[in-house]
Amino acid sequence: MRLISKVFIFINAAFIMFSSAHLFGADGTGQDETLTPYVRDIPVVKIENEIFTEYQVFGPPSAARNRRHMTGSERREIIDDFALRRILMKEGNIPLITNSPEYRLNYQRLQERNSVEYLKDYIVEKYYIGEDLKQRFLAENKDNYSDLNDPEIRERFIEDIKSSEKAGVRNFVKSYLDSLKIVYGIEYNEDLLSRIADMKADNPDALANKVFRIGANKVLVSLADQKITVSSLASEIRRVKPYHLRHLSSVSVLKSMVEGPLLNSILSMQAKKKGLVDIEPVISQTDYQMSYFSARKYEDILLQESKFLPSREEMYTYFIENRDDVTLWSRRKMWVWEIFKHYDNDDENEDNHKIRVAIELENIRQKILNEGESFEKWARLYSRPRSRDGELGFIFESDYSMVGKTAAEMNEGDISGLIIQEKAISIIKVTQVQEPMVYKFDFVEPIIRRRLIERNMQEFYDNYRSEMFEKYNVEYIYNEGA
Repeated sequence: MRLISKVFIFINAAFIMFSSAHLFGADGTGQDETLTPYVRDIPVVKIENEIFTEYQVFGPPSAARNRRHMTGSERREIIDDFALRRILMKEGNIPLITNSPEYRLNYQRLQERNSVEYLKDYIVEKYYIGEDLKQRFLAENKDNYSDLNDPEIRERFIEDIKSSEKAGVRNFVKSYLDSLKIVYGIEYNEDLLSRIADMKADNPDALANKVFRIGANKVLVSLADQKITVSSLASEIRRVKPYHLRHLSSVSVLKSMVEGPLLNSILSMQAKKKGLVDIEPVISQTDYQMSYFSARKYEDILLQESKFLPSREEMYTYFIENRDDVTLWSRRKMWVWEIFKHYDNDDENEDNHKIRVAIELENIRQKILNEGESFEKWARLYSRPRSRDGELGFIFESDYSMVGKTAAEMNEGDISGLIIQEKAISIIKVTQVQEPMVYKFDFVEPIIRRRLIERNMQEFYDNYRSEMFEKYNVEYIYNEGA
């Protein structure tokens, strides 16, 4: 549901709080444009006492091609959506959602995944980075990190060390995972993996089919009662880009394509052993991430279609009040006969070339117009494939491309000129016309019902948004000089 709102313009630099009247006056319009996201992470909206910035709302300008000029109304619409989403993340924290089996299952899976990510960061920082590397890096870059007691600065500090040590971190993590494979006893079917590595094919699908034929249920790798089969590898191979196909001749690459679920299980067990699943950072992150789930579910509850169903009386009133709405009318349709012939300029027989076919059909047209010959007779002799001997029947403007467009401009009894199409030429005659008319109510009732549901839903959503923006003191931040 896209929110309908007054339009505002956002310009960038020093900021003050503003209202729509400050910028546009009574009509609420304004088409000045701002390159979005802006180059600096300026404040754009305040919700309760929390300020949200340009990059939080629009994302960072990671690449020039991802930026575009937006009018004030376009920016305001996105900011409104962002603000309401943040509010729904709080409003959606209700027992009906948080006590549901779906919520609990997703929470558990996300909590385990976050604990694994925390474990990997913990292992890298403690056993690879260590205090010595931290001190050396800080000494070389001390001006970049003013206070390592600040959680955001410290996080950036650690990430910068990892970035400077990419190769070393990668090798350390690989060695750590290899040791876990041995400790937990992951078993590989080396013979089967070698056999697959020796297979050749021209494209990923062809290779996947070859692999699948080995035996979809044969086990490639296992950990206790968890097993990864050939079928899983075949599915992964289909996702490989053709230019990466050559790498699949490596057994280690094949292993890496299928062992992920088992490694995640091992890391999850490690995280539980170290007591990382229930620590505050993991819980806090999981709660925050699940608030997006709650927001979406709460919005579904708010916008249950059954709440907005119109009565039959409301629908009939709409029908009466909108009888001039042509979308509730039938379309004009024409009964058409057609003289039709293909042309092909590459044909050895020049009689089938475009100019010859055009002359041939124009001669027939003149006989019909000037000598009174039957159009229908010629239509049966020169009929479109799969037509009823030249009789197209009732057609609409959208049918048969140029034929339908031409027929829509004709009246009963009219004969067209030559209609030049791709690879064919036609002449048509309209023998009957049914002009547009208002459909009976029963025919358009489903259309009217859908319109009224959407209208009622939009009205509710607009009112709800206004109430929530007032409740949470949503204020827009005006930035001059963007």
